Formats: sequence, structure tokens, C-alpha cells
Amino acid sequence: MNKLAYFFLLVLLWAACGFNWGFGSGDKCNDAKKLVASLTGLTGESRNKQEERILKICPDGAAGHFIKGLRLERQGEPDAAIEEYRSAMKDDDSLAEAHGNLGLLLQAKGEQNEAGVELSRGLKGLDDPRYHLGLARLLREGKMYALALFHYKEALRAVPDNVSAHLGLAQTYYGLNRLDEADQEFSKVLDLAPANGEALIGLAGVYRKMSRLDDAIAELNKAATLDPRQQHIHKLLAEAYLAKGEPALAENEYQLAGISRDAGDLDDLIHKGDEYLLARNFDGAVEEYQKALRKRPGWPKALEKLGDAYMAAGSDEEAIASYRKVIQSSPSISGVHYSLGVLYERKGELDEAVAEYREALGLDPGNGDTRRRLADIYTLRGK
Repeated sequence: MNKLAYFFLLVLLWAACGFNWGFGSGDKCNDAKKLVASLTGLTGESRNKQEERILKICPDGAAGHFIKGLRLERQGEPDAAIEEYRSAMKDDDSLAEAHGNLGLLLQAKGEQNEAGVELSRGLKGLDDPRYHLGLARLLREGKMYALALFHYKEALRAVPDNVSAHLGLAQTYYGLNRLDEADQEFSKVLDLAPANGEALIGLAGVYRKMSRLDDAIAELNKAATLDPRQQHIHKLLAEAYLAKGEPALAENEYQLAGISRDAGDLDDLIHKGDEYLLARNFDGAVEEYQKALRKRPGWPKALEKLGDAYMAAGSDEEAIASYRKVIQSSPSISGVHYSLGVLYERKGELDEAVAEYREALGLDPGNGDTRRRLADIYTLRGK
């Protein structure tokens, strides 16, 4: 065998063993990972061919598991998709889209803590508006409004007409008591989607905080027209009419909300509860307020007094639950936010306490007790 033939024989042997002399990639799964990045912007048959190529090159590596996860997600099999994304990350933890997509699926399942971690990791490697939007929603629900604002705005930079992003941004401004900006964003939602019930109800809440009761009622009536079977809208309308001093219209809305009330009996129950509370008979007070709520479910006045009774009795969790129910329907009662702040401060949950004290001050800037407690927390934190 001459030297040239011997050389080519060696080449064939090395090729059979996987050696490639530096021509092309020595790691097919690494090549497949690069192809994953090229999927962005591809649609239809072009995308399908690229996915097939990735699966062929690296069926059992990170890229292959990622493509399997994508396809399972498209087929409506989120649990199986989650497992594939986890397998992809196990093989290659740097695959940003696997983290981000996993975060969105976990968020849909209600696993918020892990979802937040995965969405954050996804955003480190891929500036995807879906991940910004998912993370913004988590932050808003956790009352971390400043961070939520950042992510909603980042999402809107990429998708300026996204209804969900504008709606979330409006709700975040509302949470910060920045009512003019909330008004603008809810209005943008309604420009994009005139039949969006959440935006109509949200705008009504803004107007109630602004003491624009007629405007609030108008928005709620629009929402009720869109979906007259939604009893909670009629309940909000009833409360708005009561605040406006129109009890007859309020009574009609309570009936549409499925709430039967007897004003005389209700007042007697509240009065008896107040007497028990004054006498420090907390169990008696709780019982009377609960009787009132059985007659008129969700009544903010009775819920607030029930919270007061629980708070006086040292039943903090029950008090928080009652006050939270008040805020769901009547968010502009400063005393409820103040009481929640005190309860959270008592539990050592200072971020939540600060948020409630700020909310209370936004509604009643002259409340000295609220300012003092807020100042105490800032002092404790060295601010």
C-alpha cells in the first residue's frame, strides 16, 4: 500500500469514528441549538422543515427536547410539554426559550413562584414580549407595581397594540393610585377592544375613586349591557347608586345581583354587632355581622365591621380576609387599607404594610396615624 492510499485509509477510519478534522461542527447538538435560534420569524412549512432538521440532528439532546416541547404545547398537551422543556434544560441550562416557555406554562397552572424564576431566566437570554407580559402579571398580582410597570412597557415596545399589556398597565397604574394614567390606559384598551368588560369595570373603579359617580355608573351600565348575567357588575352598580344617594335604583341592581336585603333587619344586626364589639364580646359581634352578610352577601359595611371584630379579637388572618373582600368591591375606603397595613406590620410583612399605608394616604392624605406608621417602617429600614 503506497503512502497516499494509507493516508486515505486513515481518513476513512477516523471518519467512521466520528472525527471530522475540524470541517463542520464536532457537536451536532450544538449545531441544532444554533438552528433553534433561527426559528424566530419562520412560519408554515419553512418552520416545520427547520424543526424536522433539528430533530434529525439532535433527537435526544437539548434542542430535540425543546422542539418536542414546542410541538406538544401546540397540540394542547401542556404537562407533556413541561416535561420536555425540563429535559431540554437538564441537557443545556442555557436554552433561554425553554426557560421562558416553561415559565408561561407554569404560570397558566398557577405555579407562580417557579414561573417567575423561569420567566426571568428566559428574559436573560431572549427579549421576548411574552415573557415580559407574563412576568409583569406576576409582579402586579404581588403588588410589586414599579417592576410590573417596567415589564408591561417593555412588552408594549414590541407589541404596541397588545390589549392584555395595556389592560395590565392600566391595572398597575390603578394599584399605584395614578388614576389619570390608569384612565388613559383603560381608554386605550377600549379603543382597541370596545367590548372589553374588564376595562369598563376598571374604568368605573377609577371614576369612583375620582368621585365621578355618574361616569362610573355609565361604564358599569355598558359592562352590564355586554353581559347582563354577570351578577358582580350589578352589585357594583348597586353600590355606586347607594354612594350617589339613589336607594331605589340600588335596590333594583341588588335584585339583579341576586342579593336580597331587608334594610331594617340589616341595620338592627349591625347595631347589635356594634354593641357587642363595644362590650368586647367579640364572638357575639362576629356572629351578628355574619348574620348580616348571610342576608346581604358581600356587603362592604358588614365586611369591614367583621374585619374590625376579628382584628380586635386578635384573629389577624380572618381580619385580613374580610378587609380584602371589602377592597374587591369598594377599593376607596382608606380606613380598610390602614387596618390592613397595621395587620401586615403586625405580621412582619413590611412590604405589604407599606403598600397598604400608601394606598390609605392616597385616599386620605391628612391621616397622621398612617404617616407615622409609614415613617416608623422607613426608620426601621434606615431610610
